[in-house]
Amino acid sequence: MPDSQLHQKNFISSIKARLRNRSDTEHEQAFVRLIITVIFLLYLLIQEYFQANMADVNAGVISLLIHFSFSIAIILWIILKPKI
Repeated sequence: MPDSQLHQKNFISSIKARLRNRSDTEHEQAFVRLIITVIFLLYLLIQEYFQANMADVNAGVISLLIHFSFSIAIILWIILKPKI
C-alpha cells in the first residue's frame, strides 16, 4: 500500500477515534443536520426540475445551500477543534 493511502487511512482512523471518544454528541447532531439538509435540498431540486413555483424553490435552494455551508463549517470546527 502506498504511503499516501496509508497516511490517509491513519488520518481517517484518528478522526473517527477522536469523535468516538467525545463526551458529548454534538458531532452526531452536526451529521444529522447535514443529512437532513441534503434530503431537503434534493427534494427542492426535484421540485425545480418539474417546474414548480420557481421563485419559491430558488429561495429555498439558496437558503438550504447556506445552511449546508454552515453545517459543513460546524463539522469541520468539531473535527479541527475537538475541545468541549
